[in-house]
Amino acid sequence: MRIIAICAIACLTLSCATTRAHIAPSPRLLLHFIDVGEGDAILLQWIGHRPAWILVDTGNPVTGDRVLDYIRMAGADELDMAIITHPHMDHAGGLFQIAQSMKVRAICDNGEDPWNNGDPNNFYRWYTSFTRARPAYRALVAGATIPLGEAELEILWPPAGGFAHEYINARSMVIMVRFGQFRALLAGDLIEPAATALARSVSDISAHILKAGHHGADDAGSMEFLEKVAPKVVVVSVDSDNINGYPSSEFLARMKVVGARTLRTDRDGDIVIEAQASGGISIVKSLPDSGPGVLERFPDGR
Repeated sequence: MRIIAICAIACLTLSCATTRAHIAPSPRLLLHFIDVGEGDAILLQWIGHRPAWILVDTGNPVTGDRVLDYIRMAGADELDMAIITHPHMDHAGGLFQIAQSMKVRAICDNGEDPWNNGDPNNFYRWYTSFTRARPAYRALVAGATIPLGEAELEILWPPAGGFAHEYINARSMVIMVRFGQFRALLAGDLIEPAATALARSVSDISAHILKAGHHGADDAGSMEFLEKVAPKVVVVSVDSDNINGYPSSEFLARMKVVGARTLRTDRDGDIVIEAQASGGISIVKSLPDSGPGVLERFPDGR
C-alpha cells in the first residue's frame, strides 16, 4: 500500500535511532500531504534527537480514520499539536476521531467562532464545544511561533486585528514552516483579497513549497501573491472529480507562469517532501529498496 511505502522511510530512521541509541538520526523535516479526498491534512514530522509531530488540519469526517491510520503508520503514537487553520468541516472534521483515539497535547485554531457569531450550522457548535474548553487550547494569530524540533512554524495570517470579509476562508490561518534555509508556506483555505493583503503586509513570504490555498480554486491567490511566494513546488489537496471543479484551469495556468511544479493528491496520492536545512528538498514517492525512492530532487530547493 502507498501509505506503508511512504511512511516507512521515517520509521526506518527512527528504528535505527532506537537500536543504535548512541547515533542520533540526521536532523530533517518531513511534510506529509495526506490524500484525504475533499479537504486538507498535513503531518509535519521532525526527525532528530527528540521526534516531534504536528498535524495541520485533519481532513473531513469521512476520512478522519485514514488520517489516524496514516499518523500511526508514520510512527507516531501521539501528536504534539493539532492545528486547525479554520473550522470548516473539510479541514476540522477528522479532529473528533483523531483526538479521541490518540493523545493530542494541544489544539490550536484561528479563533474563528461561527456558532457564537450566529451561524446555525451544528457542526460549528460541536466543534466549539469539543475544542475551546480544553486547557491546552489557544487561538493563533499573526506573529505566533511554534517550535518543531529545530524547525519552527510562524503564523502569518490572520492578523491580530482581524480581517473584514464575509467568508471564513479569508481569515484562514497561514503558516510558514522554516528549517534552516528551507521554507514551506501552508495557505489553508486562503482566498482573495486576503492573499494579496498578506503579500503586501509581510515583507518576505517566499517559500520552496506552497500548499495551495482553497484547493486551487480561482480565488486561491493573485499573481502578486504567487510571484512573492515564488514556489518551486505547489501541492494541491483535492478530491478527484470533485463537484467544485478544483483546481481551476485559471489557477493551474498561474502555476505555469510562476514556473512551479504542481503536485495533486487526486493524482499523486499521499505526497511526502523531505526538507534539508540547506534548503534542498526531495519529493519522496516510495521505499528506497523498492526502486527509486525519490520522484524528484531539488538540491538547493530552488
